[in-house]
Amino acid sequence: MKDLIEIGKTTKPHGVEGHMKVIVQDIFLEDFLKSEVIFIGLNGQKVPFFIQKIDHNLNVIFENIQNREAAKKLSNKVLFLRKEDISSSPLEQEESFNTLFYNKVIHFKVRDENYGDIGMIQEVIEYPQQEMALIIFKTKEILIPLVPEFILNIDEQSQTILMSLPEGLLDL
Repeated sequence: MKDLIEIGKTTKPHGVEGHMKVIVQDIFLEDFLKSEVIFIGLNGQKVPFFIQKIDHNLNVIFENIQNREAAKKLSNKVLFLRKEDISSSPLEQEESFNTLFYNKVIHFKVRDENYGDIGMIQEVIEYPQQEMALIIFKTKEILIPLVPEFILNIDEQSQTILMSLPEGLLDL
């Protein structure tokens, strides 16, 4: 499903009856609380789960998940909502997506189309203008802007970001 927005994640089972603790970004919390169905990333698929109840601590009871063992299989998975179920503005969604995206790419390998392998992202540092990837390149720390103009492809499966960096950037 293409029209799904990442809104948070599951954490761990709560109790023995299949309840699941979740974390939802504040911007999507109201939409999540109104939802009847949520999608969970499982084995490369986004699987729908129907919500029976959500308590004030964000413990969720899903239909057909009735014990701790079943709930354990849903631990530490990404939560999605359908785009049409989200009422927040596109700008807020984009800012929220960027925060999630930049947190997810830590430890991704960065490869440039001309230079080849550059290194692994150690940290993402937020500056007012843009986010920067901190990478150890040839024993020194370098900062690479994480901007769409430089990013050619992101392969989540291999955890690799292919970039086209300006000439001389790695020499700074």
